[in-house]
Amino acid sequence: MSLHSVYLDGTELSPAIVEYQVSITRGSGSVYGGPTASTCSLNIRTTDIADLIGFSVGAEIAVYVYGAIQRFVGTVSDLRIEHPRPGHDLARIQINAVGP
Repeated sequence: MSLHSVYLDGTELSPAIVEYQVSITRGSGSVYGGPTASTCSLNIRTTDIADLIGFSVGAEIAVYVYGAIQRFVGTVSDLRIEHPRPGHDLARIQINAVGP
């Protein structure tokens, strides 16, 4: 999957801060399984803590691949923020989202 762009509440995130670690699941893993919501997990790393301001549970997230094909749209359900450690300048946020 070739990541094209990620939008959070309608604002495009800089491609420089979105890691390629994007995982998307769609539906049930079996034809006999019950309905299952789509999910998305992605990581963001940044040297500017201001890039992380505005992330919140309930925000809408959209992921586009291969030029501009919408692959996922959903709502942020979980956030995990790791602030820079002494001697390191990268802050990291893991975003988990669920779709319809």
